Amino acid sequence: MKLDLPLPGADAVPEAEWPREVDEPVLIFVEHPNLAYARDEAERDRWRGWFKAAWTDFNGGGWVWHGMLGTVTHVMPDIDDPRSYLYRGGAA
Repeated sequence: MKLDLPLPGADAVPEAEWPREVDEPVLIFVEHPNLAYARDEAERDRWRGWFKAAWTDFNGGGWVWHGMLGTVTHVMPDIDDPRSYLYRGGAA
């Protein structure tokens, strides 16, 4: 499920630099291949976004998430993690 969060900022880590820990809940920023053809900002927002995810070592390793197909470009702590600048103290 796509989350309504801002574009990656200084707190987001490039995907290649994120220290992968199996099953650690994180947020990943995904860019769909159709992003290259978007004509304006509103259309670009349809083809990119943040998703809750986790790393798995199964079958060679990779990100697991429910949402849009695409390339993971950035990672940051889950919004339920106190390390995240989006942390809300566990409040619902």
